[in-house]
Amino acid sequence: MLPDSFNLSLLHYGHSGPFVRRLTDRFDATKMTEAVQLGEMSCGCWVVLDGNTRIAAILRHDPAASIAVLPRKSVMFLRHGEWDESLLKWWNPHPQTFGFVQQHSAELYRARRNKRSYASLETYEAEIARLMRILEKTPHGCI
Repeated sequence: MLPDSFNLSLLHYGHSGPFVRRLTDRFDATKMTEAVQLGEMSCGCWVVLDGNTRIAAILRHDPAASIAVLPRKSVMFLRHGEWDESLLKWWNPHPQTFGFVQQHSAELYRARRNKRSYASLETYEAEIARLMRILEKTPHGCI
């Protein structure tokens, strides 16, 4: 479905909110027991329906990783209409690419780590709210 050169960071993150940060281990394709499920959206973009953690683990160690790192037999492609896109709209109404979510999640975690550097609690809370709005409310833009 997608060419082997397709960058994983262009897939859309299935969750809403910040990027999963508790990942420490490297991804090992030989230990995959379940398929990564990718669903084509009506606009032609692809969203990760199941496998966000595995994609995130790969990108954390190799931001330039392509879909070729995933064994083809372990990837399930669901074309538009083969899955319920309305469920995604309920689950995550504004899916963004892994690259977008990683970037803004890093800003969010930096802000949380540096809480004491803000002039006031209100300034800190406003920055956290701004970053969460970016992560959860930015309209989906096609690539």
